[in-house]
Amino acid sequence: MKSTSLFIVALIILIVALVFGIEIQNDPGYLMIHIHDVVFETSVWFALAVIIVVFVIVYIIVRLLSHAFRIGTHYSKWKSQNINRKTLRLTHQGYSAFACGNWSEAEKSFSKAAKNPALALSSYLSAARSAQAQNAFDRRDEYLNRAYMADKNAHNAILMTAAQLQASAGQYGQAQASLSQVSKREQHSSYALQLQTRIATKTSDYSDLTELIPRLRKQKILTEAQLEGLEEEIYRQSLSQAASDPDQLKQAWDK
Repeated sequence: MKSTSLFIVALIILIVALVFGIEIQNDPGYLMIHIHDVVFETSVWFALAVIIVVFVIVYIIVRLLSHAFRIGTHYSKWKSQNINRKTLRLTHQGYSAFACGNWSEAEKSFSKAAKNPALALSSYLSAARSAQAQNAFDRRDEYLNRAYMADKNAHNAILMTAAQLQASAGQYGQAQASLSQVSKREQHSSYALQLQTRIATKTSDYSDLTELIPRLRKQKILTEAQLEGLEEEIYRQSLSQAASDPDQLKQAWDK
């Protein structure tokens, strides 16, 4: 069916070409173009042929330029997709290594994956966790700083991660400083309250724990039994600290 159609089209073109050829022989026509002192004289059919040839050449050039532009676009798209695939592979390797306890390998994978801006924040935070697992606190802090530079809108998330890592490392002063920079709204989140309670307990900051009790009870972060045990410890320590001063002891007892 296709070959038949091509044959018919070719036959029509041949017939049209013969008709035009005969017409050109019988009457080639005459065309004169006069521009200032320059005069162009030729047959109408030759001028028409020149116009057609010029049109075809311009069309081919435009098509080639368009194709070249598409090649550049396709290459850029391919390059971007290739980078994304590489980044995802590095991220997968990083999490696998982290899960297996290969902290150094995990850190290297995450630091390389962070070169992709789309995954820089999560990669730097994961690299910070990997560095901490190796007790490399300077590198941990450097990754946290890079995470902030990569996405300043994630300020609270980075500070919360820093506080959690610092508390886990026993750096309670630094952890408290990080939490103090978190937004007021975030400071009242369940996770932030858990961190504050952990830090206050480890540092025996019973004054801070006393202020935390109502918020812990309201958000039901601890069970009632845990809260009562914490309250008993707070009051016991308060009475113990005030035991040498009768007035302070009475105030602590009344409270």
